[in-house]
Amino acid sequence: MISKETSITPRLIKMRIVYVTIHVDPKIIQGGVGRKIKSQVSYWKEKGHTIAFFVLTPEEILLEDANQFIFKSHSAVAPLKFIDREINRALQLNRMIDAVGLFKPDLIYLRYGLYSYPLHRLFDIAPVILEINSNDLVEYRYRGPFFYWLNRITRDILFSLCAGWVASSTELANLKENRRHVKPVAIISNGIELDKYDHIQPPHNQRPSLTLVGSPGMNWHGVDKLIPFAYRCPDLAIHIVGYQGEDIDGPVPGNVHLHGYLGNEELKKVLAGTDVVFGTLALHRKKMEEASP
Repeated sequence: MISKETSITPRLIKMRIVYVTIHVDPKIIQGGVGRKIKSQVSYWKEKGHTIAFFVLTPEEILLEDANQFIFKSHSAVAPLKFIDREINRALQLNRMIDAVGLFKPDLIYLRYGLYSYPLHRLFDIAPVILEINSNDLVEYRYRGPFFYWLNRITRDILFSLCAGWVASSTELANLKENRRHVKPVAIISNGIELDKYDHIQPPHNQRPSLTLVGSPGMNWHGVDKLIPFAYRCPDLAIHIVGYQGEDIDGPVPGNVHLHGYLGNEELKKVLAGTDVVFGTLALHRKKMEEASP
């Protein structure tokens, strides 16, 4: 038999991919997190994959092509409100998992979130890839002992059942609690598609303007550091997006401007008048040293 050399062209496997996210605050998912998800989904579609996006959310979100499963409590009494909410969450999660199954995915991409019953059913449908964006072991401490221990006890369910996981930094990939289960891991940092953003020209301010975009309850953003800084530097204008008066402990100096959550166009106006933008100012509070700029 005479063998002949043949030229083999690599063939891209076209897949049916489901993106699943749970427990993400609607205000956050409509910001940077939502833009990242859109970017990922758009990239997969460009490569010829068929994509479906499923969201478990406490209220409706403005996110294109999202299959939304909304859970909420119908009780106004505090203890019953929590119980009713969790029962409704489980029912909606069960419905969402059934819908994912009907899509018949080849792969499921799950943004890490606190385990809720019956999330484990998702792993019976197709291989699941977990996306890890933060040190959840520290982050959930700030939400109180109940959520901390619930996450601590149940996180291994997700890591043991997944086919592999994606870390947004080398630090997270090497975290010993994440490495306990020997699974394939890829390190893919968070980023943006620069060509989809307008270039903002620098302002010509007589009074320097500084801006931080953050979210209440995330003390690693370091917003509290800006208040004494503003008192010491009254000649600076400091803008804080994502925060309102009730989100700040104590009085706010007159040179600090709290904008609350802003839409893209409103945020662009604030940034257009900004000389310096702050990133996260207290990453050490969740025992991290590395993050995407």
